[in-house]
Amino acid sequence: MKKIKKLIAILLLAVSVSCLFGCKSKVQTYENSVVITVDSKFMDIKDDSVLLDYMNKLKEDGHIEFSLKSGLVVSINGIENATDYSKCWMLYTDDEEFSNKAWGEIEVDGKTYYSAALGAESLPIKDGKVYVWGYVAPQW
Repeated sequence: MKKIKKLIAILLLAVSVSCLFGCKSKVQTYENSVVITVDSKFMDIKDDSVLLDYMNKLKEDGHIEFSLKSGLVVSINGIENATDYSKCWMLYTDDEEFSNKAWGEIEVDGKTYYSAALGAESLPIKDGKVYVWGYVAPQW
């Protein structure tokens, strides 16, 4: 009986550790940015999956808070866009297919990301790609 209890405890620990490191999405929060690394183990990624789908799943699971207004992200983790948009949430990515270097860049943790060419509602996501929300002064 003791061996069975030990075996069950070991199996539960293994499943817990596996989910802790394999099932959890990667969201890192810095002073003025939120970095999302897409992980297909966290959410099934289909051909039509977009960043907003992934963010909604993150929100459901308590990893991030955000709100939208007229299709724009206006608040992330309690930080709202300035009313005059002197600072607001701008989207960047390392996905070269859907970024534009001419539209701006952000550096986070020693890596440069370029402005996303599409908004969260239409930006296709790819496993392993990084999407950065930066609270910055727009470069327009």
